[in-house]
Amino acid sequence: TSPAPVSADTIIMFYHPVLQTSFRKSVEGAIFNVLQIVQSKQIVDNLYYAMHETKVPDTLENEIVNNQAPLKSIPVSRDGSRNIPNASQHNVPAWTIFAMFFVVISLAGTVVREKLNGSFLRLKTMPTNYYTALLSKQITYLGLTMVQALVIFAIGIWLFPVIGLPRLNLPSDKIGLLLVTVACGICAVSYAICIGVFAETLEQANGFGAVSVVILAAIGGLLVPAFVMPAPLQVIMKISPLHWCLEAYYGLFLEGGKLSDIWTNILSLLAIAGLLQVLTILGLQRKNLI
Repeated sequence: TSPAPVSADTIIMFYHPVLQTSFRKSVEGAIFNVLQIVQSKQIVDNLYYAMHETKVPDTLENEIVNNQAPLKSIPVSRDGSRNIPNASQHNVPAWTIFAMFFVVISLAGTVVREKLNGSFLRLKTMPTNYYTALLSKQITYLGLTMVQALVIFAIGIWLFPVIGLPRLNLPSDKIGLLLVTVACGICAVSYAICIGVFAETLEQANGFGAVSVVILAAIGGLLVPAFVMPAPLQVIMKISPLHWCLEAYYGLFLEGGKLSDIWTNILSLLAIAGLLQVLTILGLQRKNLI
């Protein structure tokens, strides 16, 4: 007998509005692939019956329908390796940058307290340059950011495999990783001390500092991937220091790059840090604190 005609009706998929668009699209793609297989089998059955007036053999049907070119995905890296980056290599650098820039809460608060309790004025009466005290404070907190990065990387390397998560694989260029981490720490400390100089109260420093870090992370590509952002936001994200931090880390962790491949990101971070340092000095002079 001839295969019964099949009418193509619309398939309606109901989904919960809480689901993310990317997940919904993946489900739709899976359903569409299944429909293509079913439709291909139906077309083969109809064509074979029209030519031979008999049902198509199962072996021939499977050979025709399933004989598709295989797809092989190969990651492209700068060093020529074919290692597929895992989720830890995507997420751990972003967590590290977050931890570094959230030093704004403690450092900015310290600067505000020194302004409120008169420590700045007492330092001016001492036979030393205040820039020395300012530099020593930044070096101390820069060391704190290095410890934060070390702890987070250690968690990714040793703790993640224990709890069933992918192990963090460090890049081959350890010198580049160290320099990127130092540059990110310098930029984070410069941002924190600039916020502390211009803030008038602890509430302003803590509130604005925390909120601004989240905003800079959002427009910098830490919360939303840069490639899905609209064109105007892709231009605005260049002003976020967290964007340059993430690009530098990704160049090492995901792309297999060397220091020579990410030096532009490091220079951008140092330029932003230099601008923040200039704003800090101007703010101290404007408030007659130095």
